[in-house]
Amino acid sequence: LPPLSPSGAAAAPPPIPANPPQHSAERLSVVECFLQQRAPCAAKHLLVLGTGGSGKTSALLALHCHLSTTRYTVAARAEGGGRLPVLSVFVPLGKLTDAQDVEQLEAAVRTQLGLTKAEAPRVAAACQLVVLLDSLDEAPSATHVESPEWRPLLDTSEFLREHCRVIVSSRAEHLEKVPGGPARALTATPGDVKTMYVDQFTDEDGTALIRNLVQHDEDQRVRGLRTEDVRDAVKGFGVEEDLLRLPVTLRMAADLAIHQAVDPALKAAMQATTSPGASTQWT
Repeated sequence: LPPLSPSGAAAAPPPIPANPPQHSAERLSVVECFLQQRAPCAAKHLLVLGTGGSGKTSALLALHCHLSTTRYTVAARAEGGGRLPVLSVFVPLGKLTDAQDVEQLEAAVRTQLGLTKAEAPRVAAACQLVVLLDSLDEAPSATHVESPEWRPLLDTSEFLREHCRVIVSSRAEHLEKVPGGPARALTATPGDVKTMYVDQFTDEDGTALIRNLVQHDEDQRVRGLRTEDVRDAVKGFGVEEDLLRLPVTLRMAADLAIHQAVDPALKAAMQATTSPGASTQWT
């Protein structure tokens, strides 16, 4: 665990960075309040919903990276208990063979931490475990979330429910018909869950993403590009506007535009094999 000072206190945790840009200020505030258990998001668990390609997995991975590489701390559960270090675990639910198998789910968390079943509760008492469960919509199970046989994901595991702060991502449409609302796919007490929606990019979000790619590239030639020129090149591909509002698609298009800008041979090859306006082929 990250060492704390002898008094058990620690400096304020480093802020979660706004990178990638789908971490808007509003969403960052929700995540920060959730981790620190402050109003208006003092819920036990967080459900992140959005359409396919809206940046849910990217957001969880960026958060996992930040929590895993900084001395991030949260207030201890007991009053006057100082601050606790955070341990973060990222679990792609699509890799499980059955999301309703509580032993398998808990084992996936323990394996990343190198803990035995007996050790896990003791470690959870000495720090704050943050478990990121990605893509509930891809989790294999014998029953669907709309089925009466579906057991709410977190209600199957006392360890996750009581000892961890859990963030679950899913496509919104996968949970839209869950009786009682999407939160009931996680627990029978939906008041324990805060729901956050990740929407499509605005024009400002898209410009911020491209600026980020250009300014932080290791290649000096890329850092010399103008954000506006890359954005114009992306629009020149003829991809449908709605597709370019998805972070995944925009990132792919921006990467291609950047590589074309620094590699004339690639640009010539693209022009030779792609007819003007062939957006369907490109997509």
